Amino acid sequence: MEEKKYMTLGRYLGYGIGGFGQCFVLIFANFILLYMTNTIGMDIGIVGTLMMVSKIFDGISDVIFGNLLDRTHTKYGKTKPWILGTVFPLAIVQVLLFFIPLKEGIAQYAYFLIVYTLLNAVFYTANGVAYNSLPVMTTNNKLERVIMGVILSISVLTGSVLVSSVTLGLVDSFGAGLKGWRTVALIYSAALIVCELLCGISVKEVSFGDAPLQDSNSENHSLSFRESFRYLLHSKYYILIMLYYILYYFSNGVFGAVGTYYCIYILKNESIYGLLSAASMIPMIIGVIFTPLFVKKWGMYKTNTWTLLLSTISCIFLIIGGYNGGIVVLIIGLALKSLFFGPMSGSVNAIIADISNYETLKKGIHLEGTMYSCVSMGQKLGGGIASAFAGWMMHLAHYDGMLSIQARSTCNMIIFLYIVVPSICAILIYAIVRKIDVEKELQKLLLKDSSAS
Repeated sequence: MEEKKYMTLGRYLGYGIGGFGQCFVLIFANFILLYMTNTIGMDIGIVGTLMMVSKIFDGISDVIFGNLLDRTHTKYGKTKPWILGTVFPLAIVQVLLFFIPLKEGIAQYAYFLIVYTLLNAVFYTANGVAYNSLPVMTTNNKLERVIMGVILSISVLTGSVLVSSVTLGLVDSFGAGLKGWRTVALIYSAALIVCELLCGISVKEVSFGDAPLQDSNSENHSLSFRESFRYLLHSKYYILIMLYYILYYFSNGVFGAVGTYYCIYILKNESIYGLLSAASMIPMIIGVIFTPLFVKKWGMYKTNTWTLLLSTISCIFLIIGGYNGGIVVLIIGLALKSLFFGPMSGSVNAIIADISNYETLKKGIHLEGTMYSCVSMGQKLGGGIASAFAGWMMHLAHYDGMLSIQARSTCNMIIFLYIVVPSICAILIYAIVRKIDVEKELQKLLLKDSSAS
């Protein structure tokens, strides 16, 4: 029997626009380290450390806001109030970060820590946890969830390419320096507001009572934060998908944070950053587009393990081109790595929905919001650790943002961070995804439940 359909074209578009809009925060964050060191003149090691400290609060807040989402009950649903209610504070705080006091000292670093934490640990987390829960809140159709994952991947990749490619050029066109960065921050924050409002208005949640996976023994009471956290710690698949996201965003965070430095000091061409960013993202869209076809034919597990293996092997070209200065080989490596990563990017939200459904059937507990906190937590923990790691390593290599030519040790460190670290992460991600066989385990539970009834 054909599964009931819930999504409309307008809802798909609204969902995609929301993901596109988040790039004006998530991808723009890749430039924060560059702005603070090369424009404001702050110490790269201290800034990296403060980013890491901020992520401690971030890791806690993701589960807290996931729990709050599960306890939210309004006539508009669970997600809509959070998406619409956090977008204006999120945009304001992002602008405030780029208006950091210019006077050097403890107050300057304290301002950075407080505003950076509000941006990520509070408002982006609250908005992101709600948004990332939409696939399980708005449809109970597995294929529609895969399609939502495809749309999300395409919209995020498009936004990522756009923000990565045009940011430095926009900064220069608006006068460079403080004026340029602050103008771009205002533009991106306005774009964020428009996109998230369109998303929040267009989405519509389905009732849990309509869910095909609703179990007769399901506990529908709201769990406390401690109870929710305890369930997550005992969920094998939640831990694995969390590790996947942390590694994924750590890899992307290091790659993104060091990319501008690589172009400036290694390739001696700042303008090529947009080309490298495009090579690392656009081919993924092709892989994402074919995801529903691959998943329908081979299932998510086989599709993802085989394509991730090919993505990992492609890192050989990345290393050869990166170390030998062969820009063509480097671009080929980036493109192949991106292309073969597409199916995982397009299906990961459907995997989390399967994990959520698996836990509901197995334990009779609804933790959709808390379960999807792994996305936001992985973004912030992985990205925060990446910023701190990049900052520490660059500091150890004696990076000085005020110098136009860096020491040889600094250049070697930049190459290592930009090329080798993402390659190591690709191997680890492949190993983790091989263990996420929830698709098979969920089918076993469904067959058992069907036989019992």
